[in-house]
Amino acid sequence: MMDPMVVRLVRVVTSTGRLPGFSHAYRAFYDLVLDRFDARMRKHRCVASVLLKGSFARREHEPGYSDIDLAIVIRDDTDLEAMIELAKCIHDFKQRLFALKVPVVGEIEVFKQSDAAHPMFEDYSRHFSWRLVSGDPVPFSSVPLEHQDWLWYEFFKFVIFQTLSNVERIDISSTRRARRLARTLGVDPIPATHLEIHAANIRRFDELLAPLVDPDAPCPDRFESDRVGPYTFSGPPFTQTYLRLHGDRIPEAALQARVDRDNDVVLLPAIIGPNAMRFVTGPFDGPAEGRWANLNLQAIRYQWRGTLLNQPWVMGAFDRKSYVELVRGINALGRNRLVANRVEDTPKLIPVGTRPSEQDFLAVFTTLDSVDWPAG
Repeated sequence: MMDPMVVRLVRVVTSTGRLPGFSHAYRAFYDLVLDRFDARMRKHRCVASVLLKGSFARREHEPGYSDIDLAIVIRDDTDLEAMIELAKCIHDFKQRLFALKVPVVGEIEVFKQSDAAHPMFEDYSRHFSWRLVSGDPVPFSSVPLEHQDWLWYEFFKFVIFQTLSNVERIDISSTRRARRLARTLGVDPIPATHLEIHAANIRRFDELLAPLVDPDAPCPDRFESDRVGPYTFSGPPFTQTYLRLHGDRIPEAALQARVDRDNDVVLLPAIIGPNAMRFVTGPFDGPAEGRWANLNLQAIRYQWRGTLLNQPWVMGAFDRKSYVELVRGINALGRNRLVANRVEDTPKLIPVGTRPSEQDFLAVFTTLDSVDWPAG
């Protein structure tokens, strides 16, 4: 549950963000946070470049709605010890923002200079917007995605960032996100209420996905998998349940679903249409598996190091959630036929409530750092 003080502050900022004077002040604050963050990063020898990612990179961020999403490019000789020091620095920076009730720094990706120079990065970088803040230039691509790749990305982003059960923010950011997606997908007319917009987006995705599926393929009412999408890691304890939408009414159970954050996380159920159901069940064993494997490989390569940096509510670097994400990354690589040295033996998850040791992290870090990525 979001801090009530943060909720109130977000509401104030979003309601005044377009007023003269307020807009300039809020954007100046975002710029100040970015400058302070960049100054901290430049103190670390391992940091080669700092990048903005997403709406802030496009200069389309809106105070109160937008986070500052970043990417850090590190030097190839960076070891786990240096990564831990970097993680502690970022944790401390985020904790200060949390204490001030302004958690505006979002997720941070980390990858090596050699990863950024690899041809795979050109394809990966096309899914996002980027801007260099400081350091060495990075060869990210500005070529738009092809329609099918764009559709894959938007659909699984829709599945992952479910907006139905975020009650504490449904009137602030969730409805805005749903309405923006509706415009992007070409929903016309766009309904008035959040649930109506969400249902309209489900129907529109089903129309767009129709050319990509066999209309005679099985279409179950329910499908459960530990693979959320091609852009995520895989394996327990995360499970994504897909529920087929019948008619236009969102099931009441979807509105009441909550994530139990005291135990291993189970994602909220995703309500999808019949063509979308055929689509999500197909790539696991069907003809789209090759593309799925390639996109999954990109996500792991450019995001696994960031798991050390994205848990600001935990003091110290050795966080169980970060460890679980690393183990899930190894599990995904064990399934991916594009990796030469496939890791077949996934480390066992440590029990809930147990804090991973430095040796636990070193073992999974070393495994992921030794992957032989495809040559081109």
